[in-house]
Amino acid sequence: MRIGECTSRVLRTQASSPPAATGLRPALSASIARISESAPPARHELLEDRLDAPATVDHVRMTRIELSPGQAAGRHRHPCPVFGYVLAGRIRFQLTGDSETILETGQAFHEPADVEVPHFDNASDDEAAVFVACYLLPPGEDRVIEMLDQ
Repeated sequence: MRIGECTSRVLRTQASSPPAATGLRPALSASIARISESAPPARHELLEDRLDAPATVDHVRMTRIELSPGQAAGRHRHPCPVFGYVLAGRIRFQLTGDSETILETGQAFHEPADVEVPHFDNASDDEAAVFVACYLLPPGEDRVIEMLDQ
């Protein structure tokens, strides 16, 4: 039996069943009607930034990172551009040459490739900070961070 034959048989069976027999059909129809009547998804731009040079991205790694209260990530840099989003807490953020800033829950950030990051620290001594980092890795690169001497 080919997949198409199996699919059409399943569809015919569902179509020939009365709505009351399936139990889900009226609820599904009502849900679809509500979705089609609702507004389109709300989209809020979080960040737009340019890469320093044309980049070849071979693969992307997304990582959820948790900083304990008061924890500092340490001075570091990345071999690739990093884009991220703060899920919870407050993060003290600084790129070399820029002033420190506090990233709040719901804010996005960009760490350019090969730029030193002196501070990416949990700004709270009482609560954890959680963020997602997306590493845009070039061909042959699997490292996402290089720790620098303190």
